[in-house]
Amino acid sequence: QRRVLFLRSKAVVSTQSTGDVVVATEQINTLERDLRSVLIQLQNTIQSKTAVPTNQVYPKFISLAKIWTGFQDEMVLLSVISNIQTNLEPFTKSHREVLPDTTLQPLLTGLILRSDEERINETSSLEDRVEHAPQFKHLEFLFPETTRNFTNLPLQYKGFCGFCIATQDRLLVPGNPLIGILRYKDHFFCFSSKDAAVKFAADPDRFIAHIADAAKRSPELIQLLELHMQFSTITPYGKSAEPGHMIEKPLTKRDSGVQTETHPIESNIDPTYEWNEWEM
Repeated sequence: QRRVLFLRSKAVVSTQSTGDVVVATEQINTLERDLRSVLIQLQNTIQSKTAVPTNQVYPKFISLAKIWTGFQDEMVLLSVISNIQTNLEPFTKSHREVLPDTTLQPLLTGLILRSDEERINETSSLEDRVEHAPQFKHLEFLFPETTRNFTNLPLQYKGFCGFCIATQDRLLVPGNPLIGILRYKDHFFCFSSKDAAVKFAADPDRFIAHIADAAKRSPELIQLLELHMQFSTITPYGKSAEPGHMIEKPLTKRDSGVQTETHPIESNIDPTYEWNEWEM
């Protein structure tokens, strides 16, 4: 079971990496357009002049520097993604040897395999919404028709179903926001089914604690699900001093000075004492 969960987690990481690559590609295309635009402006400004006022060319050079920094950031991001995929490949190969198709096929007999997209489409009807569960009137569930910027809400656990993570041994199942997004203590939770939403809403604190315990057993979930707020000693990847590494926050230190008293104990004062290196 753990090997299957690993393959599921790897698939999630690969999907997110693919999304990051797509975003990086769009950003690089934007930077290329900006670079061409600035170079054209710089050429029109300089032309064949032997001297150009600094207030005309310096802003262009500053823009070029920012664009170049943007290219470097995207290069670092792509390098990190490439390293992640390279490091995962040996594990994938070993799991493929342990769970070959000849072993998996008998286990799948009689089962209907569905993709994440198919599961989401099957739970997108009005009957699957939590608004038809009157026992949770004291909790707030958000829906696209009644919530502004519904698609931009910062979902907990990167949009994965918290109930499945807590009850199915850290299984990562994408949630369906159309079922209803639970707003609890200024956090937004998404679920894979109405039943999962109802059970999670019955005792959110218990399930949140279970997920934190699961992340302690599988530390990779801290980065993957962005659980840094629950682990205050961990610095998020984007804020770490060394890209690609999760580091512990350093202990707060400060310099201080203490003036030592000349005679801390008055009873030891010798009135006849004197010191002279020439008399030694």
